[in-house]
Amino acid sequence: MKEKLVHPAWEYCEQCAELLRERKASGEKIHPGALRRCPCLQNSNLSRRNWENWLAEEQQQGQQLFFLLREDGKLLGAVSIRPQERGENLRINGHCGYGIRPSERRKGYAVEMLSMAVKLLQEQGVMPVIVTCDRENIASEKTIRRCGGVQVGEIPDPDTGGRNRIFEISIPKNKE
Repeated sequence: MKEKLVHPAWEYCEQCAELLRERKASGEKIHPGALRRCPCLQNSNLSRRNWENWLAEEQQQGQQLFFLLREDGKLLGAVSIRPQERGENLRINGHCGYGIRPSERRKGYAVEMLSMAVKLLQEQGVMPVIVTCDRENIASEKTIRRCGGVQVGEIPDPDTGGRNRIFEISIPKNKE
């Protein structure tokens, strides 16, 4: 099947809510961070206006959110790119954050989505692309490395108290 990145239009609201319920039930932190602020997480009677306001606020903060859709229309995950991220925030958060719904993991979707996000960032002049992950998140580290990421450092994460690994992706690697 062929996957694609799409803008988070209103028509995906219910699927986004499903994805968030699945992530919440797993007990894991919701990624990307933009989804933690999604109004459908707190409001079951969400209006189109609230949805659009949320997206506008994310965009004002420099976040460009995309959903990964499978060919059959199922929402598999989300990625937020931040081409303007600089300084210490860049070292902590990187140029993008991503997450795949738990029921769709281990199928190569994270590599596919991150590869597409890297391409979008590079088209916007970002080179190298900085991607970070928690030192304990081995699955994310493997995803980043499969996309051509090379670890260039490690930094304390002020939000979690843990440590983040910092990777650079200079040239997109062909998917295996």
